[in-house]
Amino acid sequence: MSLPNLPAGDKLRREVRTEWGGINLNENAGDGELCEALNMSSREYPLLANERFAQETAQRIGNTANIYAPFSYNGRLGYIEKLVVTGQPTTYHLHDPFYTSQTPQVKITSDFAWYAIMGHRLIIFPSKQVYDFDTHSMTDMEQTASLTALGFTSVNVDGVPGEANCIYDPNMSPGSAWPFVAGDAVTISGCTDYPENNKTIIIRKILDANLYFDDYALQLARKWTYDITVDESAGTFGLLLGDVNDTPRRYAKFTATSTITNGSTITYIEPVNTVTIQPSGGTAYTYAAEIVGST
Repeated sequence: MSLPNLPAGDKLRREVRTEWGGINLNENAGDGELCEALNMSSREYPLLANERFAQETAQRIGNTANIYAPFSYNGRLGYIEKLVVTGQPTTYHLHDPFYTSQTPQVKITSDFAWYAIMGHRLIIFPSKQVYDFDTHSMTDMEQTASLTALGFTSVNVDGVPGEANCIYDPNMSPGSAWPFVAGDAVTISGCTDYPENNKTIIIRKILDANLYFDDYALQLARKWTYDITVDESAGTFGLLLGDVNDTPRRYAKFTATSTITNGSTITYIEPVNTVTIQPSGGTAYTYAAEIVGST
């Protein structure tokens, strides 16, 4: 095997660069220029230095085990810190890379699992929170409204007739507003009179105390009305629901404690299962009812 023919005078050489051209993010970076850098800074040009925030952060927290999830935003290093204190629940805090406070800025409301940066927002799960780097504020993805009463009805929307498409708050104060916007998906729960309405549906429009949905998105009350043509003594009655040919035949059973007079109107409302008796020219009274059926 022949050895390579080395020109006379060649020997090992070492080059030491005494000048630095800074950071050049273009593709035509030349000798002495950096085309890419992480946590480095040109603030001491012509010398190369550590990025100040990264250096200060490392010095401040000391124990890097507390950095549970680092992230980069707009060229700066931020992180989510895990705080473990004996005898207390573990907590997580988000440190905004554009704040220099020595204390955690934003507490995450539950266990931290993962995050994603979308534009100027950091999305956090499973706490379902959104941190906005522009406003330096944390908000919840989900909003709730607890109501003592809730109504379901049909309402015309922009002049177009609607059916079973509206939820309204009969107790909403003037100037108050729902914590939702059109397009939100809302989960309704706790409806005992209308359990069919415990579902997740999308808001199409909001106006004052009304939330509008697609037609027939909701279950409304059904009513049966009966006219009394003779006096009926107090006792137990069954109101036929539907047609006599329905199978099975369903009845609303109730017990009246006083006479039902001629000319009265009886109204049964389902699913609240109440019977209201309206005497002619008198005061209405209501009884609880139950559904019974036979074949």
